[in-house]
Amino acid sequence: MFAERLKQLRRQRNISQQMLSIQLGVNQTTISGWEIANREPSYEMLARIADLFGVSADYLIGRCESPLGMSPSHTPYIEATVHEQALVRAYRHASRDTRAAVDAVLSVPLQRGSN
Repeated sequence: MFAERLKQLRRQRNISQQMLSIQLGVNQTTISGWEIANREPSYEMLARIADLFGVSADYLIGRCESPLGMSPSHTPYIEATVHEQALVRAYRHASRDTRAAVDAVLSVPLQRGSN
């Protein structure tokens, strides 16, 4: 599954194997090996690939269908749109101060609704 997902993500973003190899600091033959399932990345590299493409490692290895790693069993009531998924990715990569500010803004409507 990793081989298919990596190739799909790379092609969706119009990134060549050579360009991906430069971004990850590996040889192009390593990328090729991953995409034909002759090789597998280390855990550290899997995390770097997930970060680079803005997806979860679970998605890369086929443990879930959502790029964000949210499976229906964990959040049965959420069907995230592409825009919502992008917002979640941005939140996850934001600084601690930015996340705190977002949390504060979003908690106001929640507090009003509970009164």
